[in-house]
Amino acid sequence: MAAQVPVVTSDVGGLKDFVENMETGVTTYAGDASSLAWGLLQVLRNPELAQRLRETGYDKVKHIYNWKVIASRTYEVYQKVLNEANMQKASAEAIAPKEAPKEAAKDAAAESKVTVNAAPKEKTNGAAKTAKAKR
Repeated sequence: MAAQVPVVTSDVGGLKDFVENMETGVTTYAGDASSLAWGLLQVLRNPELAQRLRETGYDKVKHIYNWKVIASRTYEVYQKVLNEANMQKASAEAIAPKEAPKEAAKDAAAESKVTVNAAPKEKTNGAAKTAKAKR
């Protein structure tokens, strides 16, 4: 389709997702030689059909299966997911009970307290005695 030629393909795998029978190409039955021959003859014996398949196939590639369109659609999906997540977060925050300001202040103060462990008095005094003895 991107090469601007009529496409004849079988109905296997992903090909059936891209090629619409008699719109963007001719689809034949997989593993059926007579079906493939029929599809090829449709294109070879009907120049108008071949031209229409060529044009509609290329138009589909140009407007649907190009990287700018794919990137734009991917970006739109990510934006939608982020917006929905933000809406859910805001909704959850609105529903959750709010803490009273005093409670929040107490919690913050408790979390910010730093405890310094003082050395036991014995060791401090002992160190002082040792220092005096050395003088």
